[in-house]
Amino acid sequence: VGIKENFLSDISIYPNPFSETTTINYNLDYPAFVSIDIYNSFGNKIANVANEFKDAGEHEAVFDGSGFPSGVYYYTIRIGGKVESGKLAIIK
Repeated sequence: VGIKENFLSDISIYPNPFSETTTINYNLDYPAFVSIDIYNSFGNKIANVANEFKDAGEHEAVFDGSGFPSGVYYYTIRIGGKVESGKLAIIK
């Protein structure tokens, strides 16, 4: 059995923009090790919201941005050799 190319789907961030917390929802087609990091606009990692093995199915990770200033941030989800990134916005 080969590795599926489309193993990561249905990523959603809600709410976005946000002021306190936001939830990153994602769906895995098969069990895998998942790492989700948050970066500031300078490219510095400011938080890790997931770093563990997950079963196939729907999952969520919560990012608490209440201690960070307003601005644009970036999330990166790593699963195996695949990486998906996107923007988050904190508005106070």
